[in-house]
Amino acid sequence: MTNAWSDTAARLTSWFQRKTFPSAVRRIAAFPAALSSDVGLKRDENQDRVAIARGTNTSGQPYVLAVLSDGIGGMQDGAGSAAATLGNLFACFFDTGRTDQGSEPTLKLAVHAANSAIHSRLEGKGGATLSALLLCQGIAYIVNVGDSRIYKYAANELSQLTVDDTIAGQLGHKVEAEMGSNLLQFIGIGDALEVNVMQVPFNPDDMLLLTSDGVHYIDKALIATLVANAPDPGTALRRLTETSKWCGGHDNASAAIVLPHATLQQLAENREEFCSIWDPFGELHLLQGQPRSAQSTAPVRPQDSVSQKVAPVTRPSAPQPQADKSTKTKRKRERKVKATAQRGIEEVLEGDQDKPKVPQLKIEFPQKAD
Repeated sequence: MTNAWSDTAARLTSWFQRKTFPSAVRRIAAFPAALSSDVGLKRDENQDRVAIARGTNTSGQPYVLAVLSDGIGGMQDGAGSAAATLGNLFACFFDTGRTDQGSEPTLKLAVHAANSAIHSRLEGKGGATLSALLLCQGIAYIVNVGDSRIYKYAANELSQLTVDDTIAGQLGHKVEAEMGSNLLQFIGIGDALEVNVMQVPFNPDDMLLLTSDGVHYIDKALIATLVANAPDPGTALRRLTETSKWCGGHDNASAAIVLPHATLQQLAENREEFCSIWDPFGELHLLQGQPRSAQSTAPVRPQDSVSQKVAPVTRPSAPQPQADKSTKTKRKRERKVKATAQRGIEEVLEGDQDKPKVPQLKIEFPQKAD
């Protein structure tokens, strides 16, 4: 990759591939949301990835982006594909969000970026599903690729908002199980990918739920009952995870719950100057760059960097006809400071010519589990 955000994507992908525990549930303290992931009872590896990010776009509006990805079993590198899906989608969204594009086209572009990155590496021989939810400026946007799902719980009813990219999902009725579960598209398929972003209306008490098939294979009415009777999103996800294992635990089970109305209220009241990302096992923070226009993509010039590294030097005042000894000493000291600063500028310029320009990024990596 040669994109401006490729370095960020690589670092995020590595973070999503770190060693973790078999199961975890995480409550987000900054707003009402929670994440969970469990390897299940039949799998040796967890190929699901789920995370929530919070940041600020170019217009100063805060946003929350929740993403779930399930690596496709039977194809190459399912876990790596899911991690790369999140890493590339978040990185592209963070970078593109600093331009003057809107939320919906930015989300669509980030999905295509993840698809292109995985296809270029695996050439269609590996991939992952994707479910994503974006909350920004009072609007909820969703996008889905594959058979992961997004539900809305409202007025004591659970409704599926997304349509599975399978034969059974597209036809809307039962077909033969083996044929009906085949994916029609996935992240990593290449140019054939079709991305549809939808807006979802919501009320103050509504919940939005993202699930992998290791969760939503259990009966929808049971999912609704568990969510309705849980006191908070974290408890709801723990009960969903445990129930999926009680019912056999045949696959990795991951999910995320977000309360959109309350989340947007809290974001408006508590804005941050950095991006934060949470997954079920930890969190990290990224420094946000300055907003830029969509046309301005030129790298920082060496002299621009120098202006931030070397303090400006005050020019000495013009010599006076009758200068006393103290004035001469002061002028001599100022000339020395100026010469030292100039040498520093030359050293910085010389060093910067050999260094590649990379996006400024600060990531705090939590310790890996033993």
